[in-house]
Amino acid sequence: MDDLLFSRYRPRAGDVVFDVGAGDGGETLYLASMVGASGRVVSVEAAPTPFGRLHELVRRNAWPQVTPLHIALTSTPGSVTISDDPERWVAGNIFEAEGSVEVEGRTFDDVCESLGIEYVDWVKMNIEGAEKDALRGMERMAPHIRHFTISCHDFLGTEWGRSKDEVLAWLEGHGFNAEMRGEGDFVQQLYVYAWR
Repeated sequence: MDDLLFSRYRPRAGDVVFDVGAGDGGETLYLASMVGASGRVVSVEAAPTPFGRLHELVRRNAWPQVTPLHIALTSTPGSVTISDDPERWVAGNIFEAEGSVEVEGRTFDDVCESLGIEYVDWVKMNIEGAEKDALRGMERMAPHIRHFTISCHDFLGTEWGRSKDEVLAWLEGHGFNAEMRGEGDFVQQLYVYAWR
């Protein structure tokens, strides 16, 4: 995880970070200690089953610096449906109808405004092909974000999963330097790192 997520930037004490596609909190667990009590972690998970585990993890650890949000990041506000299979939550996405539940969709910009966040040091995004839609909801905050690690999902072999080209274009169009990982297995190769 360390090499895959933090190839270009490693969060540190006092940072404001977003864990988008937080699942049951595996990465939030590390991020909470990395940013410390002076930092902030906003953990976003749309699928109800993993969000329940994430929420419990945050409650048990009594992390005041972690804000778990049960929402999907979208380009425009409104509800979306997401698959929620308790046996396969890691593959939950907003594009397949089987086992779907309705969840609130919010833009990144609106989330930051509602939480009083004016800048973000790092955003991790792993949301099963929805990353291109989530980026479209970051227009106001884009100049105030310093680093990204984004898992693109072209390997899924679906039209909705293809995101690499659009993600790279958005990042470069908003003033970021961006590079593909290009090594590792077929999933790891499609990680994108961006920085200012």
